[in-house]
Amino acid sequence: MQLLHELGSLDLLSLVVATGVNLQVEISQIRVALSRWALLFDFFQTIASWLNGQGVDLEIIERFIDVQDRIQVNPSLDEETQSDLESWIIFNATRCEYKCPLTERVDASVAKLLGSEQNSESSSGPLSLAEPTSTPGTSIGIQSGCFRTVKLLCYDLETTMARYQKLKAESDICNMCSVTVYNLLGSTLLESCVPQPELLSILHTISDAVKMHSEKFPAHSFIGWGRRDKLLSWCESFPDGYAECTDLVKNQILPFGYVYGY
Repeated sequence: MQLLHELGSLDLLSLVVATGVNLQVEISQIRVALSRWALLFDFFQTIASWLNGQGVDLEIIERFIDVQDRIQVNPSLDEETQSDLESWIIFNATRCEYKCPLTERVDASVAKLLGSEQNSESSSGPLSLAEPTSTPGTSIGIQSGCFRTVKLLCYDLETTMARYQKLKAESDICNMCSVTVYNLLGSTLLESCVPQPELLSILHTISDAVKMHSEKFPAHSFIGWGRRDKLLSWCESFPDGYAECTDLVKNQILPFGYVYGY
């Protein structure tokens, strides 16, 4: 009974914030916040499964289900802060695994914000947690947020590729493009978006970056068979009028982006 009481009163949002904040400089290309979040939400799912097997009150079980989808951003925050928090949640929710210029800026901004928030006594923080009965994904508008984040990543790609055209000897610039493309193709970010007019331009940018990477690093790849199949299903679900988008994904992105055997 004591354990159930503790689980029923556990401050899940504080755990999410503390796990996601990273004020240390990491050498690895992997985003530390993401790996910690993945472990935390696996832990929440394990707790929910165990509680369900014990036949306890559904209200307690529901606290640990879809926690990631119930995170809300305080609407009273300034626009830039809201944007950074939403991007941070989306990067983690869609498993954008690698550090790139945009993720590093957002991660640093949010780490600073949430790090200072941990030492604050304010009752109205930058993040809150919706009730379990809320519709998953509605807290920050996942689909619109994903598309906005994809556009920001592609803007980074265009800027970096323009620099690469001027300084072709700069392998670091090409590597910067690569990690951004890894985040776009290796995560669920793209397939979380719904087709819309700007998508064609976005896919052209990704295609150009994939080709550039393949020319410089022909043995490297972005995605395995599992991710490839999911991206294929995504583009094949496009409505009439998006045939050119489907062609770009099938014939100009995926052939360069996957490695056999994965």
